[in-house]
Amino acid sequence: MSEYEILTIPISQCYLRNIKLENNSKNQKDSDFYQSVLKSIKENGMINPLTGVKKGNRYEIALGNNRYLAAKELGIESVKVVVVPNDEVKTLRDSYSHYEDVDNFFIPRPKNKV
Repeated sequence: MSEYEILTIPISQCYLRNIKLENNSKNQKDSDFYQSVLKSIKENGMINPLTGVKKGNRYEIALGNNRYLAAKELGIESVKVVVVPNDEVKTLRDSYSHYEDVDNFFIPRPKNKV
Protein backbone atom coordinates (compact mmCIF):
# COMPACT_ATOMS: atom_id res chain seq x y z
CA MET A 1 0.00 0.00 0.00
CA SER A 2 2.97 2.30 -0.50
CA GLU A 3 1.13 4.39 -3.10
CA TYR A 4 -1.26 5.68 -0.41
CA GLU A 5 -0.60 8.20 2.33
CA ILE A 6 -2.75 8.67 5.41
CA LEU A 7 -2.72 12.35 6.32
CA THR A 8 -4.50 14.45 8.92
CA ILE A 9 -6.16 17.25 6.99
CA PRO A 10 -8.26 20.23 8.07
CA ILE A 11 -11.84 19.40 7.13
CA SER A 12 -12.05 22.85 5.53
CA GLN A 13 -9.66 21.56 2.84
CA CYS A 14 -11.99 18.65 2.00
CA TYR A 15 -15.11 18.48 -0.12
CA LEU A 16 -17.34 15.69 -1.38
CA ARG A 17 -16.93 14.38 -4.90
CA ASN A 18 -20.72 14.32 -4.91
CA ILE A 19 -21.27 18.10 -4.99
CA LYS A 20 -25.07 17.74 -4.98
CA LEU A 21 -24.84 15.83 -1.69
CA GLU A 22 -22.45 18.39 -0.22
CA ASN A 23 -24.81 21.24 -1.12
CA ASN A 24 -28.00 19.49 0.01
CA SER A 25 -27.44 16.74 2.58
CA LYS A 26 -30.80 16.94 4.39
CA ASN A 27 -32.17 13.63 3.03
CA GLN A 28 -28.88 11.89 3.78
CA LYS A 29 -28.81 13.24 7.33
CA ASP A 30 -32.38 12.04 7.93
CA SER A 31 -31.44 8.41 7.18
CA ASP A 32 -31.06 5.86 9.97
CA PHE A 33 -27.64 4.87 8.64
CA TYR A 34 -26.34 8.45 8.80
CA GLN A 35 -27.67 8.82 12.34
CA SER A 36 -25.86 5.63 13.40
CA VAL A 37 -22.61 6.90 11.84
CA LEU A 38 -23.04 10.26 13.59
CA LYS A 39 -23.66 8.55 16.93
CA SER A 40 -20.68 6.23 16.49
CA ILE A 41 -18.30 9.09 15.67
CA LYS A 42 -19.64 11.13 18.56
CA GLU A 43 -19.05 8.23 20.98
CA ASN A 44 -15.91 6.61 19.54
CA GLY A 45 -14.31 9.08 17.15
CA MET A 46 -13.78 8.30 13.49
CA ILE A 47 -12.42 4.77 13.33
CA ASN A 48 -11.77 4.58 9.59
CA PRO A 49 -10.27 7.42 7.58
CA LEU A 50 -11.93 9.05 4.61
CA THR A 51 -10.52 8.31 1.16
CA GLY A 52 -9.76 11.17 -1.17
CA VAL A 53 -7.80 12.45 -4.14
CA LYS A 54 -5.70 15.60 -3.89
CA LYS A 55 -7.00 18.24 -6.30
CA GLY A 56 -4.86 21.36 -6.11
CA ASN A 57 -4.76 22.44 -2.46
CA ARG A 58 -7.92 20.53 -1.52
CA TYR A 59 -8.99 16.89 -1.16
CA GLU A 60 -11.97 15.48 -3.02
CA ILE A 61 -13.55 12.84 -0.78
CA ALA A 62 -14.46 9.76 -2.81
CA LEU A 63 -15.29 7.34 0.04
CA GLY A 64 -16.80 8.26 3.38
CA ASN A 65 -19.65 10.66 2.57
CA ASN A 66 -21.49 9.93 5.82
CA ARG A 67 -18.34 10.14 7.94
CA TYR A 68 -17.40 13.45 6.29
CA LEU A 69 -20.86 14.96 6.82
CA ALA A 70 -20.98 13.70 10.41
CA ALA A 71 -17.53 15.12 11.17
CA LYS A 72 -18.63 18.50 9.82
CA GLU A 73 -21.86 18.37 11.84
CA LEU A 74 -19.92 17.51 15.00
CA GLY A 75 -17.48 20.37 14.46
CA ILE A 76 -14.45 18.13 13.99
CA GLU A 77 -11.72 20.36 12.62
CA SER A 78 -9.38 17.78 11.07
CA VAL A 79 -9.83 14.27 9.70
CA LYS A 80 -7.60 11.43 8.60
CA VAL A 81 -7.69 10.89 4.84
CA VAL A 82 -6.21 8.06 2.81
CA VAL A 83 -4.87 10.00 -0.16
CA VAL A 84 -5.03 7.90 -3.31
CA PRO A 85 -3.60 8.80 -6.72
CA ASN A 86 -6.95 8.67 -8.56
CA ASP A 87 -10.61 7.81 -8.13
CA GLU A 88 -10.66 4.73 -10.34
CA VAL A 89 -12.76 1.87 -8.96
CA LYS A 90 -9.77 -0.47 -8.51
CA THR A 91 -7.79 2.19 -6.64
CA LEU A 92 -10.71 2.91 -4.32
CA ARG A 93 -11.32 -0.80 -3.68
CA ASP A 94 -7.66 -1.34 -2.88
CA SER A 95 -7.76 1.52 -0.38
CA TYR A 96 -10.22 -0.50 1.78
CA SER A 97 -7.47 -2.92 2.79
CA HIS A 98 -6.68 -1.10 6.04
CA TYR A 99 -10.29 -0.47 7.12
CA GLU A 100 -11.60 -1.99 10.32
CA ASP A 101 -15.02 -3.65 10.36
CA VAL A 102 -17.29 -1.65 12.64
CA ASP A 103 -20.45 -2.94 14.34
CA ASN A 104 -21.12 -5.64 11.75
CA PHE A 105 -20.78 -3.07 8.97
CA PHE A 106 -19.04 -5.01 6.24
CA ILE A 107 -16.87 -3.13 3.81
CA PRO A 108 -16.45 -5.28 0.68
CA ARG A 109 -12.85 -6.06 -0.14
CA PRO A 110 -11.61 -7.49 -3.42
CA LYS A 111 -10.80 -11.17 -3.30
CA ASN A 112 -7.20 -12.17 -3.88
CA LYS A 113 -6.78 -13.86 -7.23
CA VAL A 114 -4.86 -17.09 -7.21
